[in-house]
Amino acid sequence: MSKYIQNAQNQKSNLTNQILDLLPDEEKCTPQQARNTWWFNIRKTGGLRLTSRGYEIFKDILEFETWVVDISQNDTKLNQRILLELDRTLSWPYFVETKKKKIHFFSSREATLATLYGDVHTWLSKSV
Repeated sequence: MSKYIQNAQNQKSNLTNQILDLLPDEEKCTPQQARNTWWFNIRKTGGLRLTSRGYEIFKDILEFETWVVDISQNDTKLNQRILLELDRTLSWPYFVETKKKKIHFFSSREATLATLYGDVHTWLSKSV
């Protein structure tokens, strides 16, 4: 198993377990339920893109800080390729509002880099 896959598996699993420990009792669930409802890509090797429910847990229930980047003016459209690049590149959870064309980052560093480059595709191609 490659290092990348092993690290991705450990990161998502560890993060899920840590978040479960922080949740109030009425929001508790099993790690399997959390993986299935919080993460957009439920495979262990999938990225850290959050579902609407995952975003609600992180932002509304646990009140983690987010940084929103509007990508509606980007030269590159938000398509499957960009979503896959985000999955491969970002090391912190994030949420994508596809209709409003916004990315909610849970990392100020990643949000700042995305903003400085001005175009998500350009930033991701430089990050790889």
